[in-house]
Amino acid sequence: MGRLVYDHTRFREPNLLVPGKQPIGPVKIDWSLPITHRFALCVVGNNPVDLVTGDIGQFTGTPSPTREIVQGLRCIETLNAPASASGSTSLYFPNLRLGSKFTVLTQCRWATTASREWCRIISGKTQYNATDGFEIAMDDDLHRYVLFRASGSAYVGEPYLLDSANGWEDNLIETLAFTADDANVTMYNRGEQRRTGTFTALTNTNNGVAIGSDGNQSEYSFYGQFFYTYIFDRVLAEREIHSLYSDPYQFLVPA
Repeated sequence: MGRLVYDHTRFREPNLLVPGKQPIGPVKIDWSLPITHRFALCVVGNNPVDLVTGDIGQFTGTPSPTREIVQGLRCIETLNAPASASGSTSLYFPNLRLGSKFTVLTQCRWATTASREWCRIISGKTQYNATDGFEIAMDDDLHRYVLFRASGSAYVGEPYLLDSANGWEDNLIETLAFTADDANVTMYNRGEQRRTGTFTALTNTNNGVAIGSDGNQSEYSFYGQFFYTYIFDRVLAEREIHSLYSDPYQFLVPA
C-alpha cells in the first residue's frame, strides 16, 4: 500500500488543509502545480498585492475602500457611489496585459439594496463601448443579470445566470467565471457552464484591469466585496474551473 505524502508547509496555515477555506496568513503560489500555468493575476482576501507579479494594486477613487471581514471572509471592498456618480473606487492593476484568450474567475458579493442601472465587476476597458478590452458587469435595469462585453458595445448576457429568478440578490456571495477564446465566450456560475456567446472579434486588453470599476475609475461601478479574483492568460478547461470553484485556494502555500 502506497504512503500518503503531505505538503508539510501547509500545516503552518491550517485553513489550507480544508478545501475551499480562505487562508489567514501570508501565502504564495506553488508554481509546480499544473493549474498555475499562465497565471496572470491573483488577488486573495484583503491583500491588494498580485501574488503572480508582486505588483501592488492601486486603490483609486473616493471614498477610500475599506477591507473588512464579511461572513467570515476577508475581502477587498469597493463601496461605490450611485451608478452615474464619478469618483468610483476600484483596485487597479495598470500593467496587466491580456491577449484574446484568457479566463477570469471571481468570488464577490453585491452588498446594497440601492437601485442601479449598471455596475462593472471587472473591467479591462476605459469605457463601455471602447474597441479594445473587455468588461464583466451586472445590469440592474430589470433583473440583476451578469454579462460579458467585448469590443464595442455588444455583449453576452444571462438574465438567469444566477440561481435566483430575480438575478443577483443583495448580500448573496456569487462565484463567477468567464473564458474568452478569441471570438467565443463561455460563462460559468458556481463552477457550472451556463451560457456561451460569439463576438465578431475580441481585441487585446492594453488598459490594465480594474476590480470594481473601469479603467478610468469613472462611474457605473460595483458596490460590494471581492473575496478573490484570478485571471489566467489562457482558456481554462471546464474541469479546471469546476476544480477552482470547489477549492479556490488549492495552489497556495504559506509564504
